[in-house]
Amino acid sequence: MNALGNELLVILPEMVLVAAGLVALVWAQFLKERAAGPVAGLAAAGAALALLSLLLVPDGTGPVLFGAVKADGFSLFVRAVLYAGALVVVLGGAGYVRKFQVPVGEFYCLLLLAIAGGGFMAQAANLLTFYVGLELLSLASYAMAGLRLDDPDSNEAALKYFFNGAVSSAVLLFGLSWLFGPTGTLRLAELGPAPAASGAHPAP
Repeated sequence: MNALGNELLVILPEMVLVAAGLVALVWAQFLKERAAGPVAGLAAAGAALALLSLLLVPDGTGPVLFGAVKADGFSLFVRAVLYAGALVVVLGGAGYVRKFQVPVGEFYCLLLLAIAGGGFMAQAANLLTFYVGLELLSLASYAMAGLRLDDPDSNEAALKYFFNGAVSSAVLLFGLSWLFGPTGTLRLAELGPAPAASGAHPAP
């Protein structure tokens, strides 16, 4: 396998989750009323495949894909917990979908996208990747909060969640700019040494 293929292995589980989510969304439109069972099965298979594909991710892989992501023991553990939790939610969410008549394709697509965002956060090697993963998780969560379109409380919750998240995201970006200013880097591994090297704070 070439170098690019080895680097793509690091994000293979997230690629599986995104692909499964998009296929679930499209497939549900064709199945209509019969979508609940098959689409839930597809989402569960996607989460399980993402969990298993972690075995293909080489541990100890340094920052790859232009320094965006890395694979170490901690990130692999966090991703495994996330994907196992996603599998449990998918299997347990079928009753919720039926009870509240939640759009099946949208529910499972957004769930898998949110988990993929969490995976990107866990393996982030720089602040930009971390922020993109956070936004993917957040935007999917906002939409999921408002999936019960006929419920005013659900719509209100989604709107409040969105505004709260937007403000939080702006504050986070402001804080990240204060990190980038004195360090001149977005890479997490360099955020500690950079201020010391530049004299931004006295050495102990």
